[in-house]
Amino acid sequence: MKRILLMLMAAALMAAGCETQVITPSKKVGELKLAVSCSTDGYQDKLLVKSAEGLDTDNFTVVISKLEDEWGEASDWTKTWTLAQFPSVLELAPGKFKITVASPESERLATDRPTFFVEKEFSIIEDVVTPLELVCGVTNMKVTLAPTDNFFSELTRFTVTVSAEYEGIDAPVAVSWTEADFQAGQDGRLTTSKVAYFEPVPLKVMVTGNRAIDGSDASLKEPVEINDVEAKDHHILNIDVQVTGELDTKNSYIIIDSSYNEPTDVPVEVPGFEEIPIPDEPEQGEDPGQEPEPETAAPSLKWDANPGFETVHVTKAGILDKEMNLTILCPGKIKEFVITPSENFHAAIAIVTGGPVILDLINNETLYEAFAPEGGMYLPTGDELRGHTEVDFNLGGLAALIPIVAQTTGEKTVFSLYIEDETGKTYTKGIEFETID
Repeated sequence: MKRILLMLMAAALMAAGCETQVITPSKKVGELKLAVSCSTDGYQDKLLVKSAEGLDTDNFTVVISKLEDEWGEASDWTKTWTLAQFPSVLELAPGKFKITVASPESERLATDRPTFFVEKEFSIIEDVVTPLELVCGVTNMKVTLAPTDNFFSELTRFTVTVSAEYEGIDAPVAVSWTEADFQAGQDGRLTTSKVAYFEPVPLKVMVTGNRAIDGSDASLKEPVEINDVEAKDHHILNIDVQVTGELDTKNSYIIIDSSYNEPTDVPVEVPGFEEIPIPDEPEQGEDPGQEPEPETAAPSLKWDANPGFETVHVTKAGILDKEMNLTILCPGKIKEFVITPSENFHAAIAIVTGGPVILDLINNETLYEAFAPEGGMYLPTGDELRGHTEVDFNLGGLAALIPIVAQTTGEKTVFSLYIEDETGKTYTKGIEFETID
């Protein structure tokens, strides 16, 4: 997904052209020129991408408050505009001010869009034009749904409901997904573009459904609760069921990708679906007393230089404090390997790939040349991964690009690695990088 940065110059928003507005009449004045942009960089996408194109910012609320005059005396002056109404040039008497730009209050509880906010103090000096560029950051949380293939094959009808309770609102705010919300992609996988947004409050997830085997009820007895929440979190609900219809608490999990914290795999301990007993019948020629073969282990990653997957520090010169040699361990044979960088890295990786920012290293053949050995940024692709049980790879080439786009000290960049084997088992791990001086 290309980086979305909607530069909304106040001058371009005014149908009247270059309007000058005098707010605090005075013989001494300075001028304010405002530029506002909105970025959804806070959300860390893994499987599903939502673009901010078409975001209507005209109704954003702009509030300027005067904190003190040029002599240091406190002031209680304040004025409010919508962003569409804001003049291209605003004359103010000298002093210290605070400006806030935010999504309208009426959209605070909306579940179909991100909400934004920015706040900054500034000073107006006599006969000086003060340019002010503000970037509004997201203030709510994003929720997407990504059930496994096994989930779809075991349940013919289902509803997944995510709800939140807000103070002062009688009924919970809820968003539901059903089988009708999912469509098959080019690879045959069922995915959904439906995304939900919530204020940063605890969430509840409820799953109801009917089994494909006989149409009987298969529902959770109690909702799953997500209590560790904060603004900018992206909650990806990955749900799996066992072949008996019992909820698989081992392979069902919620991934919380946050721009503040290292992405964490959080197990969901929930009661299982009501199980239908299915007698085991030996196949023809099979010895009924024969022990079943042990289950193949799920995919994993090994990183000898950083076994705890701690944050990697990257200097602005591109020097890493850890070696980036990792190994994929996949006893069930690799079927999928996808690297999804956080949005702040999209501009850099698009230059390397010629467009794609989500690196599907097995299925997207256009990436083979970009990461070929002779290119200087080698990553295994295609048959170098497909069907193998152990593959070494190095992320150092990708990580060396981080200073190009993450130049602010303390800025975080995340690579989310997704592995799926031929038996349907999956593994997801976020590797976090922090820019340092």
